[in-house]
Amino acid sequence: MKKLWVGLAAAALAGVMCASLTACGTTSAKDIEGKEVTEEQWTAAFAYFNNEEADYALTAVMKYDISIKAIDPDTQDKLSGTLETESSATYTKKGSKIHYEGEGSTKISGDARRLAELMHEEEMLPPEGKNEISQETEQYAEYVEGAGTTYYVKNEETGAWTKTSNQSFYLPISSILRYATGFAQFTYSAENKGYIPKDYTPEGSEELVVIKFDKDGKLVAIYNPSTDTDGEGDEEEIWETEMSYIISYDVKDFTLPTVA
Repeated sequence: MKKLWVGLAAAALAGVMCASLTACGTTSAKDIEGKEVTEEQWTAAFAYFNNEEADYALTAVMKYDISIKAIDPDTQDKLSGTLETESSATYTKKGSKIHYEGEGSTKISGDARRLAELMHEEEMLPPEGKNEISQETEQYAEYVEGAGTTYYVKNEETGAWTKTSNQSFYLPISSILRYATGFAQFTYSAENKGYIPKDYTPEGSEELVVIKFDKDGKLVAIYNPSTDTDGEGDEEEIWETEMSYIISYDVKDFTLPTVA
C-alpha cells in the first residue's frame, strides 16, 4: 500500500469540484472532434490564457476508481476495498472576475475503512455509518490592480456572502499551460480525435494526453485518462483515473454577490 489513495481522492474532491454547466453541456472531452492546427495556431491558442482580460468558461471533471487488495498485518486476513471519486467544477472568467461552482462525491466499499486506517487516512473517509459523502461549493473572486484579489465566500449555514483576502481556489489553467510549448512533441491522431504525445503507445510508459482545437484554432478540450497497477495477487493496487477539461469562449457577464 504505497499510495495514499484516500488523501488524493479528497484532494480531488476539494480542488476540482459542475452545477453550472456553462462549458460542459452534454458533450464529454473524449467525444469532441479536434481539428489539426499549425504551430502558430497552437501557440496563439495557449497564449490567450495569459491575457488578464481573457474571457472563458472552463469545466474540469476528475474521476478516480481505486481498488486495493492487502493482507491485514494484525490478523493476516485478506482485505479488498474500493474508492470512487467524481468531482466537477466550472470556472467562468470574465475579465478580472471569476465565478467558481462545483460538486463532488466520494464512495467507498468493501474493506476501505480498514485499509484507510492502515494508511492513517481514515479522517478523509465518509462519516462512520455512511459509505458516501458529497460536497458542493461556490465562490467568486475579483482582481483589482494595486489591491490584489478579493474572494467572496458563502456561509453555508446562513447563505450570506463575505469578502476576504485570505482565500484561494485552484485554477486548473496552470495545468493546461504546461502544454503551451509542446507542439513539436505532439502529433495529430484521428483515432483519439486530437493531438497526442508522439512517443505514446498503449503498451508504453508515456501517459496519454489528448489536446483538441476547434476549426478556428481555439483550444477546446484536453482529455487525460490513465490506469496504473502496483503489485499483484493479494497485494495489489489498481488506479483508473480520468481528467478532462472543456473550454468555451462565449461567456456572459455575471454579477458579484452582495455583501451585507
